[in-house]
This record gives sequence, structure tokens and C-alpha cells, in this order.
Amino acid sequence: MNLYDKVPEPRKENIYWVYPEGTIPTKLIDLTLERRKEDVKVEGEVLDDENLARKVKTIHLDEFDPICLSLYGLTVKTNDNIWHYELTGPSQFELLHYDGNESGYETHQDTMYFDNGLCRKLTIVTLLSDTDNFEGGKFYIQYDGVEKTYIDLKKGSVIIFPPYLLHGVEPVTSGERIAISGWSTGPNFK
Repeated sequence: MNLYDKVPEPRKENIYWVYPEGTIPTKLIDLTLERRKEDVKVEGEVLDDENLARKVKTIHLDEFDPICLSLYGLTVKTNDNIWHYELTGPSQFELLHYDGNESGYETHQDTMYFDNGLCRKLTIVTLLSDTDNFEGGKFYIQYDGVEKTYIDLKKGSVIIFPPYLLHGVEPVTSGERIAISGWSTGPNFK
């Protein structure tokens, strides 16, 4: 079975779709991590009002990196089956390193509009770490802004959802959680 034969699993009335563990092959994950091991990780702390919203180290990835192309291909396939948004291409993929020093990402949206009439249409996240390599770091979605729905991501699984959906990552208390997030863009929502 190849990468594109896997069937996404619809969740919560197609608000998000999850591809299972191993959808992104371990060989591709290892290649990506090996190629980026010498890259400088940028400390990323984003303040939301007066609180720390994001504490994570990032490495920016080229949209034409093999793993990013695979993720974009899955996004197009999922979009064709569920949302039918007009997509124009991949945008801003990041390799995210959450260490055991309470790094995480508070509840947020990924919505972004650009000056050229495009916006983020879909968010793509894949987990690159084995879940036994870290504690905490659970990915969640909030439909109502209150109750968290935890998504059981495993190494190589992928979740795709509209960027206006509230989501976050619980603090990592030990080990290291490595993931990739990226976006697909298209004409502004009307």
C-alpha cells in the first residue's frame, strides 16, 4: 500500500480528518530529521495578550521538501473528498521541536489572510516522534472554545482541518515531541 492509497478517517461531521499511524513512512521521517539535524532551531515564544501562547523551537522547511510534498498531496486528496476548497498551493511548513521544558502551544487558530487575496485554507499536522519518546504534548481540538477533544496522533499519522478550528498542544513535560505543521492556501473565504 502506498502513501496515497490510505483512506482518511472522517471525524466530527468532517470537521477534521485523520490519516493513521505510518501514513508518512518512517523512512521519510528519518530522512527529514537527518537532513535537518544541523539546522538552527529558532526559539519561538509567542505572547497572546499577557500570556505565553507558544513555546516551541522551529525550523522552516521548503514547501518542496519531499515530506512537505507528501503532506500537501494528502491535503489535496482530503480536500477533494470533503471540503472542495479552491487550493493554490502549499505554504509555510515548519518542523516543530517541543522539549520537556513545558513547551506547548495554547489554544489558537491558524487563520491568516495575505495581501495577494489568498488565505490559509487548510492546516496539516503530522507527528514525527514515537509517543514513548515524550510525555504530555497531546494535540487537541476545541469545537466550543471550552471542551478539548484529544486526537490520538502516532508517529506518521496526519490530521487535516480548516485553520479557523481552535486547536493546541498540551505542554511536553519530558522528552521531545517533533511534528510538522503547514498550510494550504487558496482564495480568501467568502
